[in-house]
Amino acid sequence: MCTLTLSASLPALKPSECLGSVCPSATPAQYSVSYFGLYVIALGIGGIKSCVPSFGAGKFDNTDPKERVKKGSFFNWYYFSINLGAIVSCSIVVWIQDNAGWGLGFGIPTLFMVLSVDFLHQIPQYFLLGAAEVFAFVGLLQFFYDQSPDAMKTLAGLSFLNMLAYVVAAAEEDFLRFFRHLL
Repeated sequence: MCTLTLSASLPALKPSECLGSVCPSATPAQYSVSYFGLYVIALGIGGIKSCVPSFGAGKFDNTDPKERVKKGSFFNWYYFSINLGAIVSCSIVVWIQDNAGWGLGFGIPTLFMVLSVDFLHQIPQYFLLGAAEVFAFVGLLQFFYDQSPDAMKTLAGLSFLNMLAYVVAAAEEDFLRFFRHLL
């Protein structure tokens, strides 16, 4: 979204203004920036629309009747939010793009995306995952960090270890879930 906002706002990233009925073509760099922004958005939408419902559904226990009702409520709110976003983007944002400019039309959704990511990072992770899972994850991350060589104890190395610990924790959770089904 940031790439599209920049391509619609910065003069160097958008084609020149039309002179009468003659409109100059965009440069290959301008095309590249615009298409890159569109492809990244498509990739993100494809990832979130397929992962969020299954992630949300996995948080509810199907054997508990109360949890089944909450699961239904989760899906109702999820699809309501998706459709409300589609209505707003197809009406209000398009009106803003037509009347105030494409930069502002792309800038408003970009601002809301940045705010939502910031909001998600401020929520304590135990609200999302559960306290036991978070503390187990932190312990696993600390173990990997302590066992790593000093050369890897940088920000990039810590990010890699964070990803590795998450993958190990997810694999362990899937294994335990599979093992519980066998019993």
